[in-house]
Amino acid sequence: MATLDNLSVLSESQRNRSNAVKKLVVASIENSKNGVIGFDEFMEIVLYTENLGYYDAGDKIFGKEGDYVTAPSSGRLFGECVANELGPVLDSLDCNILEFGAGVGGLAKSVCSALTEFHDFHDYSYHIIEPNESLWIDQKAATEDLYGGFFWHKSLPRNLSKGVLIANEVIDAMPATRYLVDKGTVHELGVSLSDQELVWKEKSIDVPEQIKRVLNGYEDGYRTEMINGLEPWLNSIFSSVEELVFFIIDYGYPSSEFFRDDRLDGTLRCYFKHTMLNDPFRLLGLQDITTSVNFSTVADIAARIGFDILGFTTQERFLVNNKIEEIFARSNSDDTVANYLLAQEAKRLLLPTEMGQYIKVMALGKNFSGNLRGFVNDERGRL
Repeated sequence: MATLDNLSVLSESQRNRSNAVKKLVVASIENSKNGVIGFDEFMEIVLYTENLGYYDAGDKIFGKEGDYVTAPSSGRLFGECVANELGPVLDSLDCNILEFGAGVGGLAKSVCSALTEFHDFHDYSYHIIEPNESLWIDQKAATEDLYGGFFWHKSLPRNLSKGVLIANEVIDAMPATRYLVDKGTVHELGVSLSDQELVWKEKSIDVPEQIKRVLNGYEDGYRTEMINGLEPWLNSIFSSVEELVFFIIDYGYPSSEFFRDDRLDGTLRCYFKHTMLNDPFRLLGLQDITTSVNFSTVADIAARIGFDILGFTTQERFLVNNKIEEIFARSNSDDTVANYLLAQEAKRLLLPTEMGQYIKVMALGKNFSGNLRGFVNDERGRL
């Protein structure tokens, strides 16, 4: 595990912004009951505070110059595979595409380029749902030369009767509550102050019965997380769109793997300049903070709301089923360097030690009866 000592020196503006974020966290703690706030509230402040939070300050956070690489920022292979999946669905539903949290627009660019080039889609609308307007600039630059109509929204539009929805690495950035097993009892683990430094502290609040049941019998010191906001988010989508297919692509596990006995410290991860850290209380507003998705929980909530669970699989299987090998072969050229970079991209997307197994793909549906090629090797039985 890397430490802060071997990371880049922060600029004065970064230090000032981080200090400003810390002041907000401290104020929230001092104004809270018993001087402790939930980890979800902490995440909301450090990630999403307007103009200061990690996702809203305008810093480069995606790709080589940022803090981590996403599948769309790796190159075109991922987007072309997604386009292969979307093509038949768009034919079936005759609908628009909606993408939640589009980053710097890489997925929109590669998907729409492939739809135009290989699927003969020219008359469609692509709606980017992005609450952080600072990212709109990069997204608009990435899509300015593409066919189709592009639209930006801070929240899900209510006037679309049908659509294909994509959420790539969105849920893992949602605020999460943390829990700790201590002396055989499950407690919520919050954030407090000790000598003006942020520390973990148990929060005096009722723990959901679901978490108590799941963690019953786990050893003391075991920690885990639960992403909040899933149910209202999925509910708003279900109630807003009458016909849809919704692809959720994210780091995560089914419950049997999420709550593994040896996953003692949960799934909390922090990223800064492509270095994974284990301290969310440093680099406030400057590092990404994420927790993995429990896809069994997503499936349970979605089914309860009324969604059909259309498929679940690993990213590797999803991409292979959507012809990544053919796309790779077609994309090879006489340029040795370009071919090397393409091979590295494919490895990053497919290898079990990279994104291939860690990222899962789930499809939810409403009033959709078509087939999805990406889930030929469906793994819904693992949920």
